[in-house]
Amino acid sequence: MLLSGLAGVLCFKLAAQPPVGEWRSHFSYRNATQVAATSDKVYVVANKHLFSYSPRDRFIEEYSVLSGLSGGQVQFIAQNDVSDCLLVVYTDGNMDILDDERVINLPDYKEKSLPADKSIYRLRMDGRYAYLCTGVGLLIIDVPKQEILETYNLRSATVNYTAVFDFARIGDDYYMLTERGLYRGNAGDNLSDSKNWTAENFIPGKTPAQLVSRKDSLYALVAGEGIYRYDGGWKAFYLSAGVLEISAQGPYLLALTAGLPLVFAEDNSLLTLHDSDVSGEYSLYEYNAQMQAGLKQMYGVALDEKLNRIYTTAGSDGLLEWIYYAEAEAYMVSNSKILPNGPGVDTAWDLYFRNNDLYVASGGRWGDRYKFTGDLMRFRDNNWVSLINRDSIERKTGYPFQDILNVAVDPADEEHFFATSWGEGLYEFRGGKLDTLHSYANSPFLPAWDGLPYRYVRVDGAVFDAGGNLWVLNSAYPAHQASGSGGLHILMRESGEWFSPGYADLKPAPTLNKIFFTGNHMVWINAERAIYGIFVLDYNGSLEDTSDDRTRWISSFTDQDGINLNVFTVHCITEDLNNRLWIGTNMGPLMLASYRSVFDETPVFFRVKIPRDDGTNEADYLLGNSRVYCIAVDGANRKWMGTRNDGLYLLSPDGTETIHHFTKENSPLPSNEVWSVAIHPQSGEVFIGTAGGLVSYRSDASPAASDYSEVYAFPNPVHPGYRGKITVKGLTENSQVRITDLSGNLIISGSSLGGQFGWDGNNARGQRVSSGVYLVFAADNQGEKGVVCKIVIIN
Repeated sequence: MLLSGLAGVLCFKLAAQPPVGEWRSHFSYRNATQVAATSDKVYVVANKHLFSYSPRDRFIEEYSVLSGLSGGQVQFIAQNDVSDCLLVVYTDGNMDILDDERVINLPDYKEKSLPADKSIYRLRMDGRYAYLCTGVGLLIIDVPKQEILETYNLRSATVNYTAVFDFARIGDDYYMLTERGLYRGNAGDNLSDSKNWTAENFIPGKTPAQLVSRKDSLYALVAGEGIYRYDGGWKAFYLSAGVLEISAQGPYLLALTAGLPLVFAEDNSLLTLHDSDVSGEYSLYEYNAQMQAGLKQMYGVALDEKLNRIYTTAGSDGLLEWIYYAEAEAYMVSNSKILPNGPGVDTAWDLYFRNNDLYVASGGRWGDRYKFTGDLMRFRDNNWVSLINRDSIERKTGYPFQDILNVAVDPADEEHFFATSWGEGLYEFRGGKLDTLHSYANSPFLPAWDGLPYRYVRVDGAVFDAGGNLWVLNSAYPAHQASGSGGLHILMRESGEWFSPGYADLKPAPTLNKIFFTGNHMVWINAERAIYGIFVLDYNGSLEDTSDDRTRWISSFTDQDGINLNVFTVHCITEDLNNRLWIGTNMGPLMLASYRSVFDETPVFFRVKIPRDDGTNEADYLLGNSRVYCIAVDGANRKWMGTRNDGLYLLSPDGTETIHHFTKENSPLPSNEVWSVAIHPQSGEVFIGTAGGLVSYRSDASPAASDYSEVYAFPNPVHPGYRGKITVKGLTENSQVRITDLSGNLIISGSSLGGQFGWDGNNARGQRVSSGVYLVFAADNQGEKGVVCKIVIIN
């Protein structure tokens, strides 16, 4: 290496970024529903994710598998006052106890195989015990002991399991609300024997929906009527059709309604909750055009008796904190819209980077639409924002804003962008407001069904070309496309008019998906299903003159051994750093090594063979049994492949080596169904959209730099306790890297992955290096250009 004379620089960079190998979750918290208060924190379930709020310092903390939780989607939470901890119940039956920053897992119910419905209907907490109402009976959990004690179930000669919908306890009397009615048992009896449970009469003609105990009284909610109390007989306690849910906390009876919650004190008086905050800035009232007031609904309520505060959850308005003001003799909102920052929804169907900004489209479809809530979201400088107002869009169009498949941002104006939808056509936005809905009547788009044309205008794949023209795909069935102008339409920048080339080789297809540009004016379009295939276009540099264009439709796929492949879905197309095309199909990935001759000869689609290394000459095909939904190429030319139900793969540049295989079971990936993958163009952070939400992983590769003008390392300095990767960035392709101490002793050496080199802080023998300053020497393959920087390690 010719490194003499190079200046030494301390390679610090202050930009916040996760260390190599670290995961981040990007979950939505825009629908706060449940709330529970312990002595120092208030816990909230929002979009089935968990976060906490500290009243003393207003600190918000997010919880996920990254912080030690054992499950993904939270169904119920409840605080246990005896242990001052939180019980978390997940949708799959798994359970965690959050106790003084510890997480204790209770997996027994999840892992128990039962030939019955294991649905969980309700969680109640009473003293030291939690009561889980399920499809197989009542589970009693001793929270301080962190164990399931009993399971009570009403069996009979013909029924093995009876669903329990709710539970309450008065002294030694247990009450279960089951699918067979209301039953009572006494703790002094063997309640594992169904014979010791007796049916209880309720009010004739009425059916209880929920039970709760407070002090020595039993309360029942009758849907559409209100609350009844049992004192030797059932009597009306509070009749109102608006009561939706009841619970108890200490001496308080809590009731949720369509508006403000009801909080009954020990003497049954109602606490007063004022409708606005102390400044008057936040009102729980919304006014329509007729100025009629309608209360916003609260979905959860909890009390903090020590601080004399009430907490409510208000859906998209997050957590509200109410403080008692003696002068007003009422509780008033002191802090509102308490939510972690995150995307508007969890659906990350399509991911797209423009410069360093990540854009996310939330929708979904296969043949038909999924009816997923639509949103357009941007992640910039570690902050999420929604770019649109869904309510205003729906008011303007009269249609639900759903199934948004991708977003295309004008290269000349980030405030001007388009969004495709699987039903309503193409949305055009300016300044965050809907400008035009390009649909059946005002564009060349055709509906997939004439019976309801305005709801079946299916478009996808919007993308701008280098000239600023917008390309869009319109999916319809053959009968419609044959009479129209084809499935490809281009909105010309200069004229503002639609141009529809009408290529005969672009087969009418019900699911045209993506448009991909390669060199030499070539365009690739995949038809994903039903009428599947790939349309290839060379427009010869002139869009509106089609006389010299070349096209080809490919629906037959032959591999390197001459085998005609049974391909029937084509999900994605991307190009790697060696100008090879990788195509995701139902038979795994296919590779087209020389695509420029596709018009002149029959293309050969290579399948990567993985030797079995078992002494035979046999090999298996790379992901041959997996549907590959998405492919992204990182700075080291490695392939990230998302699959239908097998998680995410990181493969070597040629695909023969599996570097990582991330699944829900072995990583923070929230689902094994991976819809989309996109890689940050500078940091190399990999963003992964799954059926369970969006996460990201800091890869050890990033795009190579053209020179060494911006080399830096992070973290730097390296503080005590840090054991992750120390990353040097800003390197040129395949830089040769040496790390030494100040005396010139070699610590480690290697080559960069793209523009990045990782060091674990150990020497070649695997021992942690001592505190001190270490020099990083890097040069290109010829050793003619290089850089020196420093890393400080503090143990």
